[in-house]
Amino acid sequence: MWIADQWQDYELLDCGGGEKLERWDKQYLVRPDPQAIWDTPRTDPRWRTADGRYSRSHTGGGSWDKGGLPASWDIRYGSLTFHVKPMNFKHTGLFPEQATNWDWMTGLVSDRVKQGREVRVLNLFAYTGTATCYAADGGVEETVTVDLSNTYLDWAERNMRQNGFVGPQHHFVRDDVLAWIRDQRQTRNRWDLIFVDPPTFSNSSKMGRRTWDVQRDHVELLAGVSRLLTQGGHAIFSCNLRGFRPETRKLARAGVVLQDITAQTIPEDFARNQKVHHCYIVRRLPIEDAMAEVGFSAEEIAERVEELRSPETRKPRAAAPRSMPTGDDRPHATGKPSPAGKPKKKKFYASKPKGK
Repeated sequence: MWIADQWQDYELLDCGGGEKLERWDKQYLVRPDPQAIWDTPRTDPRWRTADGRYSRSHTGGGSWDKGGLPASWDIRYGSLTFHVKPMNFKHTGLFPEQATNWDWMTGLVSDRVKQGREVRVLNLFAYTGTATCYAADGGVEETVTVDLSNTYLDWAERNMRQNGFVGPQHHFVRDDVLAWIRDQRQTRNRWDLIFVDPPTFSNSSKMGRRTWDVQRDHVELLAGVSRLLTQGGHAIFSCNLRGFRPETRKLARAGVVLQDITAQTIPEDFARNQKVHHCYIVRRLPIEDAMAEVGFSAEEIAERVEELRSPETRKPRAAAPRSMPTGDDRPHATGKPSPAGKPKKKKFYASKPKGK
């Protein structure tokens, strides 16, 4: 088990009966947790005196009873500080159970920087950018933070700025992640480390008619992510769908293999609930090797290889990247147009206009 041992301002004090009692700095919160299905005697008096409590509604959603809770405050993990506040659907802007992943990212980046290597990091479904901050803390050459929400991107940028990570090497992109990945595959942009922590489900109007479902869509997502890695690069994929089941055979047919690191990444505070999240290292292999690793027969592998070699069965190449205006005032690096028929070089980080 990896230990998240740098918490100063967060504790999971007790959980059970579908709820958890937490300390966020000096504030005590009670929030729903459907995975805490066991009973607890609730002998801790802070269950009754909590500063804030989120209660689910029988008709869907829920609301906060904030009592004396401040509108917002800061909490610290290790050397970094983050802005938190009670929001809709019980969230606060930070997921403490990801702390071991933050440590892993910082350590990996730091090791590579010490070897004299430049490290570029991509954070997808970035939320408030916590993972980006820890990657930047390791000394990265560049970060790209992608989320569909203007609110969360602004929050991510504020978290980065609050910790001293500013400059044109840090990019904030508002876009539909799957669409943005498809565009980036047509460029030469590649990243040494990619962090992917998608929601379980989304039907945001910003995605048009499409919805997002992590169980349904993770194969397309991870196949695309694997194509954005540099040689020897790493991707880490995390999700909190309790019943998540990776489609290992479909992934292998795309040359993607997952290494399950869930057990190592659950912090000690959350050890009682082994399904607080699922976590994997994403590896890209030659398709023959990937299929062999997950148990395909030699005949199945040969059939897949022949399928990919046959022009009649191959899918047409994706269209060129969308030409999207950079409608906000964030720093987006740009380059000269590439010759017709060639992929754009690097730093094509076009973002949708704010508010669209």
